[in-house]
Amino acid sequence: MDISHAICYAKDTGADWYDYLRGFFALKPSMFHLSDGDSNSGTDTHSHINDGNYDWGRIIPLLPEDAVITIETKKDSAAGLEDFRKDAKSLKALFLQQNRLGL
Repeated sequence: MDISHAICYAKDTGADWYDYLRGFFALKPSMFHLSDGDSNSGTDTHSHINDGNYDWGRIIPLLPEDAVITIETKKDSAAGLEDFRKDAKSLKALFLQQNRLGL
């Protein structure tokens, strides 16, 4: 399930993004594509984690404990993985804030 696509679709159709996401979660998806973006826009920007305004405090608790997560953010440069490391670190911090990592 692509979280950004769902949020963008909700915006385009006038639906509440959180209610729309919860409807998808009722289908019990197990794989999720995560990126940040503008919840007030219908455009998926694949923004880096914490560079948008997505409400991670409401999104993360919806994810199942055994979720498979793909970070689907834009690549800033063809060389190196520093942008990916930053996104992974940001996501880890968000999950820790929600007590969702068993570390």
